[in-house]
Amino acid sequence: MCLEEPDFFTEELATVFEIPIEMLVDSFVYEEYDGVDRNHAPKYKEAETIENVRIDRKRTYFRDSEEAGIRSEAKIFCYANGTNPFLKFQEQSRVTFDDKEYTVRLVNEFVAPYSNEITAVQLEVI
Repeated sequence: MCLEEPDFFTEELATVFEIPIEMLVDSFVYEEYDGVDRNHAPKYKEAETIENVRIDRKRTYFRDSEEAGIRSEAKIFCYANGTNPFLKFQEQSRVTFDDKEYTVRLVNEFVAPYSNEITAVQLEVI
């Protein structure tokens, strides 16, 4: 049995992941992870500024038997209809925003219904 495109499929349904560009007020610098050098230090490709994204920042205070401090995390939301440029992001890459460097821990790609087109990407950074 083969699934067919339903009769109600329209261009409006295909744009379900489009976000108004006015909501994408943040930007960040992205440096793609490029392996390690001979000293086992991470290497990165040339930095690129990514504009029109949304960044949800989270700061957590922690304390254990040895130390106390603040841990910063964030989720970055990128959309094909607004983010410029809309790249294929990679884990272990480096991002910079608010004058702080973060590492991409997880890349979640969201695909439009009835196609293989990536319409949104969520980056979890630490």
